[in-house]
Amino acid sequence: TCKQSEGWRERTIMDRTKAVERVIMAMRERPSHPFSLQELADIAIMSSSHFDRVFRDIVGVPPRQFLSALRLEAAKHLLLTTPLNVIDICYEVGYDSLGTFTTRFTDFVGVPPTSLRQMRKSGALSAIASRIDQQLPSYKPAQRKAEFTGAVNAPETFSGLIFVGLFESPIPKTQPVACDLRTVAGQYRIGPVPDGQYYVMAVAFDKTEDPLTTLLAAKTLRGKSGPVVVQNGAASGPTDVTLREGRLTDPPIVVALPLLLAQRRTADEARIKHKPEPFTERTNMSSTTPAPTAATLDPLVLAPENYKLLLENDQVRVFDVRIRPGEKLRLHSNGPSVIYVFNDGRLQHTYQDGTTVVKTAVSGSLIWDEAETHETTNVGETDIHSLKIELKV
Repeated sequence: TCKQSEGWRERTIMDRTKAVERVIMAMRERPSHPFSLQELADIAIMSSSHFDRVFRDIVGVPPRQFLSALRLEAAKHLLLTTPLNVIDICYEVGYDSLGTFTTRFTDFVGVPPTSLRQMRKSGALSAIASRIDQQLPSYKPAQRKAEFTGAVNAPETFSGLIFVGLFESPIPKTQPVACDLRTVAGQYRIGPVPDGQYYVMAVAFDKTEDPLTTLLAAKTLRGKSGPVVVQNGAASGPTDVTLREGRLTDPPIVVALPLLLAQRRTADEARIKHKPEPFTERTNMSSTTPAPTAATLDPLVLAPENYKLLLENDQVRVFDVRIRPGEKLRLHSNGPSVIYVFNDGRLQHTYQDGTTVVKTAVSGSLIWDEAETHETTNVGETDIHSLKIELKV
């Protein structure tokens, strides 16, 4: 009968969910263990191919991708709550290459490991918490503009901030393609966005005096919908999101959402300011508008297309830097650096007091560069390509 069939389907879904939860608990207990698909399937008591399909259906992502996000979630927690060195954390969560760990961490979280820790130590997170609710950010203008709306449903008792972001994958990574920030549930608006397939992710943060709680996403409601397809400027697909308590089968929220929003706003404010005095000497800044710092003006976050991280440890960061003719990098900060230049070119630096300096790059030269904050424009006719070794002091 129909009722018997429905009961059988419900029991099947329940049994499969319990099997997947059993696997996720094993992952969380040993995030550094190099689980094979067969090992995970054995825990679920399924064949490997069947388990892979079941896991994807219930969780929304492949098992290995989920495990990778769990490792990075553990790494983020260790960075923010322990004094362990980055390389020790790298090994602790199952990576055997610091370079691979740093690249993956930056890709998912949005900032390099040491930058995240530096913000925790410097108090920048407190500044973020004091101003995050003032932001209504938007990202990446598109050639074909599509803007769409949806509704966020939240419990009546919720009081806090609701972030709604559009991501290219089911597990949020780095900056969203577009986003909205709200203080109440209801209609949200996202756009413009380029053509593509996306997922809507909503995260609600309770009001808290501790920014670390927000950054770790320890107390959040969450919801997602999608995929949403944008084609020829028109969006189609489910866009309404209902917020709920987290489940064991939810992919980890690894991306540092509050941090990225604050960095974007800080960079935009810095770019449009025209006052000649340095940020650090302003006397008319309110407590809710903190001065940009080296941490919040990290070029790896503000110009990821130009700065590629090759290596990071407790002493240095090594970048491959490429800037095309006519390309301009927004205001950013560099630490003291040794730079090897691969080809001839000309760069213009624009500083916060409005002064500009044009520098000539000579192929094969080795340059010492002091710590500076500036905009950079390639005013030459050739690509600028250099290897930058930034010292941590």
